[in-house]
Amino acid sequence: MIDAIKDFLSSSLLIISWLIFAVSSIFFIFSFLTIFAIPIFLLLFLTGLLCFSISKKLDSPRISKC
Repeated sequence: MIDAIKDFLSSSLLIISWLIFAVSSIFFIFSFLTIFAIPIFLLLFLTGLLCFSISKKLDSPRISKC
């Protein structure tokens, strides 16, 4: 049961991170047009990285000590 929840959460975070990366790339393009889009781009990019790293930590196999 826990493994299924962990897999679902990991997959959801991975999808969310890719969506955030897509939105942040749009703000990266707009950042050349205005200075106000740069902080929004950085915030979205760091949020995407955080979701991606959490997804990878949840997906990595753990060594169980018996």
